[in-house]
Amino acid sequence: MATKAPAKWPGAIHEGNGVAALFVDERASGPQREAMSKLVTGQAGPPLAIFAFTWSHVLGPQFVKFDAKLAGKDTEIRVGDQIRIAFLPIRNPVSKAGAPSKVVLAQGLLTNEPDQYTLKEFWVQAGPEIQYAHPGRCGELAKIRWQGGA
Repeated sequence: MATKAPAKWPGAIHEGNGVAALFVDERASGPQREAMSKLVTGQAGPPLAIFAFTWSHVLGPQFVKFDAKLAGKDTEIRVGDQIRIAFLPIRNPVSKAGAPSKVVLAQGLLTNEPDQYTLKEFWVQAGPEIQYAHPGRCGELAKIRWQGGA
């Protein structure tokens, strides 16, 4: 089961007044759908609750088909017709060879060592308030196992 919550803020995240959109895999059960809604709205507690205070509102939830191939540099994610993400390796600018990269975040919020890639494709069409595209920028991928909540 998967969930995705793209968001957009008019300025710095901590200044608030952002908007998020909640997408949940259409195959999720009733209890799973409820749990995902609690995560995004902050009702499940840390660590995601910190973001709930920065959103003026949340669009959805929308229950859509999720397709995900999680395979490092070959990762591709589709969330309905609203979100597309695909990675490429970061390349050495001289030799053009793939240059695997990892960043270490001593105080990472959700992970401490995400792998870094180039975003071949990254766009969100979550309604008039949340639309953007960021191909060619840095994207990160990490395994996250989180347990907890209310």
